[in-house]
Amino acid sequence: MGTIGLFEYNISIMMALIPPLMIVIGIPNCIYLFNKYHYEFKQHGNKIKALTQVIRKTGTAMWLTNVTTAIGFMTFLFTNSTKFFEFGVISSVNIMLCYVVSLCLIPIFASFSKQPKTRHLKHLDRKAAVKFLERLVKITANNRRAVYVITILLTIGTGVGIFFMKVTGNITGDLPSGDPILKDIQFMEANFGGAVPFEVLINYKEKGRLFGKNTMQSVEQVQDMLAKDTLFAKSLSIVDFVKVVNMAYYNNNPEQYKIFATKDKLRLNAYLKNLSTTTNNSTFSIKELVDTTNHILRIRTSMKDLGSYEVEDQVHLIEHRIDSIMNPDKPALEKYYAKFEKGKKQYIDSIFDLSSGVYNNVTSLISNGNEKMQYAFDSDPELVRNYFGKPTFKKTLRKAIDNEYYDVTLTGTSVVASEGTKYLVSNLTSSIVFATISIAALMALLFYSFRMVVVSMIPNLIPMAVTAGIMGIFGIPLKPSTLLIFSIALGITVDNTIHFLAHYRHELKMKKWDLKECIAISIRETGLSIIYTSVILFFGFIVFVFSDFGGTQALGYLSAITYFVALFTNLILLPCLLLSYERRLTTKSFEEPLFEIYDEDSDINWDLLEVEKSESIEKPKKEEDSNEPKED
Repeated sequence: MGTIGLFEYNISIMMALIPPLMIVIGIPNCIYLFNKYHYEFKQHGNKIKALTQVIRKTGTAMWLTNVTTAIGFMTFLFTNSTKFFEFGVISSVNIMLCYVVSLCLIPIFASFSKQPKTRHLKHLDRKAAVKFLERLVKITANNRRAVYVITILLTIGTGVGIFFMKVTGNITGDLPSGDPILKDIQFMEANFGGAVPFEVLINYKEKGRLFGKNTMQSVEQVQDMLAKDTLFAKSLSIVDFVKVVNMAYYNNNPEQYKIFATKDKLRLNAYLKNLSTTTNNSTFSIKELVDTTNHILRIRTSMKDLGSYEVEDQVHLIEHRIDSIMNPDKPALEKYYAKFEKGKKQYIDSIFDLSSGVYNNVTSLISNGNEKMQYAFDSDPELVRNYFGKPTFKKTLRKAIDNEYYDVTLTGTSVVASEGTKYLVSNLTSSIVFATISIAALMALLFYSFRMVVVSMIPNLIPMAVTAGIMGIFGIPLKPSTLLIFSIALGITVDNTIHFLAHYRHELKMKKWDLKECIAISIRETGLSIIYTSVILFFGFIVFVFSDFGGTQALGYLSAITYFVALFTNLILLPCLLLSYERRLTTKSFEEPLFEIYDEDSDINWDLLEVEKSESIEKPKKEEDSNEPKED
């Protein structure tokens, strides 16, 4: 919470997830430290040695696990979404702070506390846990083929659901069914046609075209087209104000609720400039429908709440319809211009005959403000032919045609939400790829073996594939809230892989490359910690299911499913892969990696570090009373 304030970020829906996430993510650090501490102490009973070994053997592995988790959250830095960016910054920074705090405070507190008692160490020898781990050892040693078959069937069975995944970004998708806001929106849609803001921006480019008859009539046709579409509510534009002014001018005659005639334009112009309507304490002026530069007008309406790709389809369809209304001559003009580009200059006349506005634009561009030249063009239309052969005429004609078009842009909350969702889907997909590559690079630094990197990533990619398949099978849509799961889950699940493989490599050196024995020891020593952390992650994220917000609920149960599957892939599938490939994976580079994650024991005499009771205070008194000779 403090770092959110230090970075001057605001509390949002995303930021509200960080405090519980930090607890859930930070607890595994504590579990690994305490489990290793209890295991080491049980071996020799020396607390100082146990704490030292904890820091030396677990510290580097923990650093890597926290870095990989932070990378999972850092993927949000590449989305260009402010909320996701802030979430990625705060979460990744605090994950590394959790590592520092855990590694410093837990050994310090343990050093000041009393030695662990027998009851504190009982969890290492619980019969149920020991039996379960021994069962895992037998499965990896004797039933590898069955493990592979079950894994393949599970992955294929759920993976089919990936093809049925849908992307949605509707605004109300995460609201509970009884939410008042959702009820209001549904009421508006049922009775008024829509509730989500939708706008059409029309750039008419020249100030004088705003109240032109062609502009007014075209905008009126666009509004009529929207009125016939059941997706939209009643629209509002400058045309409605023009009709009101015209009706008021004729003593509120309803028959005059129409676009004014050309003869009335000059008389009504003064009224239009100062037009505003006041309702209660709010003022609605004409400036809200025409921009201050007098180049863009707005048609305001509302549409029903649709999914992202449904909105996209509607936008393309409506944009095409509006463009055909506002620019009816556009297909023919483009056809004639294409003929002209091929060298057929006779089509220039066809363009000018079709649109006198293009001719006026051409002469205006050529004269460039020269009034005498412009007057000459107006007096003699044939004069423009002298410029047909000039190299710059093609560019001038293209610009003249473009200036004659009305540019149409569709926007509003629904369109922005749709584009934002599609953008996040594409960006977070690439971010997941980035996270996978980054984590694989870290694994390469740890093990210095490409084959081991491939094997280590398999148990972590399968849970995400299973989760994605479940989403498709049960119709859980892919949206910003559910996209969070994959990059976060990858960064967290790989932690167990790192701890297991790091211990496995250490045992390889200690046991002189007895692979089966090394796998068995690694399962027994790290298995309990992996189970503890997976269970805590499962229940830590399942808490989010009790939220009323759909996005938080999805984050909870989908993350829990991912960690549950990852528990078995890391404790069963990973050891099976290591045993199946045996010497192909345990290369010389794996034996001598880029840096050590588990240091070997040094030659320190740990017994000398134990605190012993000194007799130096009592001895001098006895020596003074004694007649015996003193020793040097």
